[in-house]
Amino acid sequence: MVKKRHPRNVATGKLVTHFLPKLTVLNTRPHKQAQTLSAFLSQFGIHCLHLPTLELVATHQAKTKLICQRFSTFHTIIFTSANAVHFSYPYWPHPVANASIIAIGPGTAQALKECGLRTVILPQTYCTEGIIELPLLKNITTRPILILCGAHPHPLLKKVLTQRHAQVTLCECYQRQAPTQIHKTVLNELKQHAINAIISTSENSLKNLNRLLPTTHLSKQIPLIVISHRMELFAKQQRWKQIIVAENATSEAIYAAIQQNRLLLGTRTK
Repeated sequence: MVKKRHPRNVATGKLVTHFLPKLTVLNTRPHKQAQTLSAFLSQFGIHCLHLPTLELVATHQAKTKLICQRFSTFHTIIFTSANAVHFSYPYWPHPVANASIIAIGPGTAQALKECGLRTVILPQTYCTEGIIELPLLKNITTRPILILCGAHPHPLLKKVLTQRHAQVTLCECYQRQAPTQIHKTVLNELKQHAINAIISTSENSLKNLNRLLPTTHLSKQIPLIVISHRMELFAKQQRWKQIIVAENATSEAIYAAIQQNRLLLGTRTK
């Protein structure tokens, strides 16, 4: 059973406890993360349909093992997702070396804590730009830094750290695959205009969603919830009409975005 956590307004910190009846959202997160988000939203009367637009599989396992065995040689280790934690964990040394551990957000930090790492650094904003702004990463000349991530990561983090003359090692420990078809239940709901919003939390996920959506109806008229302004720009380039930007990828922030736009989303109910 999911423990009920009332979300807080990301600006004021006040509890937000509004129930949102009759709203249906399409959750496109990978299976494990989708379950967590849907369970959280369902507490507030939101019905979730699942369309995972990313399937995750391990990759470069031999290389990942070799790099993880060298944890003790790194000054800082950065995990860019909870998936990077899950797919690298089987190869960690025990105990883990005394490096500074950075997590991109609370979900990643929780995954690290579940793996036994209690001292984790979080940026103020849960994104690549937030990591870049951490004081720990300002003066890093010659320091060895490890980034654990998925295949073909956004180049910004490695680029900036390299420009700061750090010795950066990239460990791509999993890859994202696109599903080949859309479930009939989801397709029917889309055709009947019964979905109030679509949640997408990465550019790769949104790319796959664009390929999966049928072109015979106005799918892109449905409000799209994204988790950064960088994703908002990408969505606009993909001709999405109504875009809502959540503060970050946490369940609380996504719920807050839904709650703050409930009048807009409610107009799409059957």
